[in-house]
Amino acid sequence: MGDALAGKRVLITGAGANIGAATARALAQRGARLALVDRDADRALAIAKELGNGAAPLTADVTRPEELEAAAQAALDRFGGFDGLVNNAGYGYVTPILETPPPDFAYTLAINLTAPYLLSRRIAPHMPNGSAIVNLISIYGVVAAPDRAGYCASKAGLAMLTRVQAIEWASRGIRVNGIAPGYIETDEVAALVRDGKVALDAIQRRTPMGRLGTPAEIAEGVAFLLDGRAASYLTGHILGVDGGWAAYGYV
Repeated sequence: MGDALAGKRVLITGAGANIGAATARALAQRGARLALVDRDADRALAIAKELGNGAAPLTADVTRPEELEAAAQAALDRFGGFDGLVNNAGYGYVTPILETPPPDFAYTLAINLTAPYLLSRRIAPHMPNGSAIVNLISIYGVVAAPDRAGYCASKAGLAMLTRVQAIEWASRGIRVNGIAPGYIETDEVAALVRDGKVALDAIQRRTPMGRLGTPAEIAEGVAFLLDGRAASYLTGHILGVDGGWAAYGYV
């Protein structure tokens, strides 16, 4: 029996680096056909060239509805429809509420919550029975943290949007789940460590498994949720992939 994702058409946002790129690689290894959306055209093109097999690079700033619509239409023109959608593009800042300019808060909601809403709404009518959507949430969509109001609010909103999508679209044969990564070895986390916004040793002590996760480990979780055989009765679920971080309550 072949891989359940072989030949499946999957659109990934934020596909040019980190978790998005790792997800693209994991799905390509399983034989999926990919539309790779990133605001950095060079990164999207580089990943598409690396993967081959007809991977299509598309450029869009997902916070701009007109660019998101253009990318969605181009993807639909190319693939005809999609069996999977991965809303991965995301953004966060670490600043106290009273020091955060309102445009920064609004931008965070635009990329983390509004873009997945708009893109899912655009693509879902072109997804056949047995399709799946995966929304990239976060441990901070499950629990709160200081100095991350925009990130926590947007990711918690995305978790609830995931559940509503799952309820409304079950009758269409579309499963919708979320994945909540813990601290992962990404460029963004490296920048926070470099800038003194988070302490790496404290994160490792706080995580029962004692280390950061890798983008590839998150990608495997995404692939599982997209798999129409392995996860066929799973919808409306938020899968934590965090090394035990959210389960740990000891001080």
